[in-house]
Amino acid sequence: GDGSGTFNSVDSEKIITFKSGGIITSNGNMCDMSLNSNNQTSGTYSSSELTFNSADCNNPDYNFTFEKKGNILIINYPCIEPCKAKYIKE
Repeated sequence: GDGSGTFNSVDSEKIITFKSGGIITSNGNMCDMSLNSNNQTSGTYSSSELTFNSADCNNPDYNFTFEKKGNILIINYPCIEPCKAKYIKE
């Protein structure tokens, strides 16, 4: 693809939390773009490299990349087409 696309709004209770000490947690599966919020996962993140990984993922060594712009978090997921998930800070 040409890398262009739009974000679609979703109705989801999924939350991703960045904690001090490099800990990242979610009430859903942070390894994929699923919307469920009943599957706790956790891992570690690097604020300098803007990556995170999780032993709860199928590939625990894979470093997901993310970007933060103000109160917006965008996570990049591995796909043939660009796959990104956007979160709004509360």
